[in-house]
Amino acid sequence: MTPEIKSRLTRSLALPGVAAWCISDTKHAVEHHCYTDWFKPAQLEAITRKLAGALEGLRRRQVTARQLCWAFEHARLLLAHRASGETLVLFVENRADLNMSRHQAAVAEFAAEN
Repeated sequence: MTPEIKSRLTRSLALPGVAAWCISDTKHAVEHHCYTDWFKPAQLEAITRKLAGALEGLRRRQVTARQLCWAFEHARLLLAHRASGETLVLFVENRADLNMSRHQAAVAEFAAEN
């Protein structure tokens, strides 16, 4: 990922409640950015690789998913997959007062790009 693309993603994903983001490419190389100290880089990378693998397992079983969301006690993980093979995981605070529409739109926009 070029520094320009990473910088653009870092700015565009700096939404209210976002703790971090991580992207895995087809070669399982990752890029990430933390806005908080909730997650360590190694955690982001491991979680993203596992979720990308789970998504690949679904695809092998002919279950097509462009976006997925996992909700945990303190965080929501929004996942999007591009046709080119890149996977984005957006790590967001799980707060009742947080409107997730902008987060979901950002993830959908990522999935739609080629």
